[in-house]
Amino acid sequence: MSSSNVSQSDEIFLAAQANKDPNFDPFTNQARFYECNPTAPPPKDDNPGIILFNPTNALSTSSEALGVWLLNGHAWKIYRTGAKNVEKKRKAIQDDIDAAKTAGLPVGNPQVKVGLIWTDERSVKRWEAGLSVLTEEYTKDKWTFWSAQKSAGVANFKKLIESIKDKPTVQTIKNAFDIAHDFKLTDPQGFINASDHSSPIAFIDIHKGTNATKVDELLEIVKKHLAELK
Repeated sequence: MSSSNVSQSDEIFLAAQANKDPNFDPFTNQARFYECNPTAPPPKDDNPGIILFNPTNALSTSSEALGVWLLNGHAWKIYRTGAKNVEKKRKAIQDDIDAAKTAGLPVGNPQVKVGLIWTDERSVKRWEAGLSVLTEEYTKDKWTFWSAQKSAGVANFKKLIESIKDKPTVQTIKNAFDIAHDFKLTDPQGFINASDHSSPIAFIDIHKGTNATKVDELLEIVKKHLAELK
């Protein structure tokens, strides 16, 4: 693909992939994040501002980032971008979040933080520029994670939706997916809390694309279940 055919978002994605070590697995490896100017000197090991992400906190892998973790009741997605691309990536993520909020998509109040990333899968340990996207509180006892990743993710989403018997709650979820369809959300994922009847769903890891194929697949599941409820 020639550079003339590569969009700015594609360039950011490819740059992020170049800085994402394929050997890193959030279910095996550790990651650390330190919020700061990404050009700042690395923090000392005992700096209390360092946030440690262990495999026991891992929530999912990611095709564009190091992974997603659930820590202290919050979902964190960690990117290793490199100093050259950290600001472009931060802006692209923030722009998508702002556009989703404007569209009315329930995304909570995510925060994009820049800083330094350290991971343990490399033979040479070093801090590198990166960022994290931190969502608001999602506790395991109330919120259930869902995604459209692979067939297992869709199957688990179907089970989760079909377990909800309150029709107004399912209708609210359906309305949210209608917005996600119009927004052209790609790689849909988030949390559902069926006991919160007014706000039962939240989307995380927001990406605006050119189609909503995965969203439509999940939307059909919701619509079918809604039609079955009395």
